[in-house]
Amino acid sequence: MLCEIGNEKIELENVELLSPSTVIPSLDDPQINECLEEVRDDLHGKVLIIVNDLFRSTPTAKILGMVGDKIKANKDVKFIVATGSHNPPTQDDLKKIFGSLYDEDRIVIHKSKESPMTDVGVSKAGTKIKVNSEIFKGY
Repeated sequence: MLCEIGNEKIELENVELLSPSTVIPSLDDPQINECLEEVRDDLHGKVLIIVNDLFRSTPTAKILGMVGDKIKANKDVKFIVATGSHNPPTQDDLKKIFGSLYDEDRIVIHKSKESPMTDVGVSKAGTKIKVNSEIFKGY
């Protein structure tokens, strides 16, 4: 996938974005199920899944549940909770986000003021763009 950050284009490999507005009404759609089956089949080796916090209405537990058997079987699958600048989620929040897949040993919580960050570019407005360094750890 090609991402444009400022005036630069960065190629991200093995990334697929699904927006909540696409996923929520379409979870029963055969094409979405086919896509999730492909994702399910590719969940081997080291995988980092980025999920949002509870400030978004994404049915994360439901979506992850569709590939849950593969996630449970592969101990190299980890998650990072993309909180942006929100406060970190509580343990109860994490249980709501992950449902039956909740496993605190597999979850990294982004903390905007504490987490190691990597510079990836500058926005058109000249703002430095940094992302959590966890995503560059060989997943």
